[in-house]
Amino acid sequence: MAPLPTLSADIGQLETHVHWSVFDDYPLTARIPEIGYDGVCKFFFNKFPPPKYQLRKQQRMAEFLVKDAVSLQQVTCIVVPSDGMKRTIQAQVDTSGWGTPVLEKPGCFVR
Repeated sequence: MAPLPTLSADIGQLETHVHWSVFDDYPLTARIPEIGYDGVCKFFFNKFPPPKYQLRKQQRMAEFLVKDAVSLQQVTCIVVPSDGMKRTIQAQVDTSGWGTPVLEKPGCFVR
């Protein structure tokens, strides 16, 4: 049985709270050169051996609740899967005056 996720409201714990090693492992995919992001490990599934991959799927859960916790100044870009979504989001960003880039990167999304 997989361990239950732990919750934290402290943004200062982001570097230690997330299991970055399962994200940064090779082979990489979903590169975003516009922001200097080399990508993320393309594998999500658990496997045994080696033991370090036994809980990879659970450790790779990347859902974060950021409402009221992350300021807009901390957002580098918005990544979307399609041109249609990019147009929709870009219009909202332009209306807001926020100015962060909206990047269409279908390779960043699991299909």
